[in-house]
Parts: sequence; structure tokens; C-alpha cells
Amino acid sequence: MAVPKIVFKQWTCDLHVNKDKNGRLGVWLTDSVNGDNIATCSVDLTRVPPKEGTFYVKDYSENEGMTKALLKSKVVEVIQELTINEYGSKVTLVKLLVEL
Repeated sequence: MAVPKIVFKQWTCDLHVNKDKNGRLGVWLTDSVNGDNIATCSVDLTRVPPKEGTFYVKDYSENEGMTKALLKSKVVEVIQELTINEYGSKVTLVKLLVEL
């Protein structure tokens, strides 16, 4: 399956994924036209990585709407939604459905 473009806010983006030294997925978006970095999708919540092939989506502050954009492009499926602080900041544990 080809990786679809992600529409996030006013940008059409390419999806990028890598793994850090602890095996956690790092996921970010770049502008499909000029390659500029648009957003980091993933956020590290714990010292223990989530299961293989999953990551936490930062869906607050400048990233509000990120989970919805990734779902619309069918590149992730939701496992669990979490509120992480007293301000109501949301993250979503998702499974990555595409291989890059």
C-alpha cells in the first residue's frame, strides 16, 4: 500500500517514521511541496515504549487535530485515548497501519 498524503491544517504532508535507540517510533510530517518540517506527531510519555508498531499521538496545543488527520488518511487506528494532565491535554495511542 502506498503511503497516502496527510492533510494537516493548511498543509499537504508526507509521513516519516523512524525508531529511536529504545525501539520507540518517531513520527513526523513534512510539507509535500517544499520538504519543510510541519509537525512532530509522536510524543514520548514513558520510559517503557508502547508495543511494537504503536505510538502516542500528540493531539494538543499546536498539534490539535493530528489524530483526526492521521485517521482520515487511514495510516493509523486508535487503541486508546488519554488525558495526560490537569489541563486536559490529549494523546492517543495508535497502531501504525503502513510500512515506510
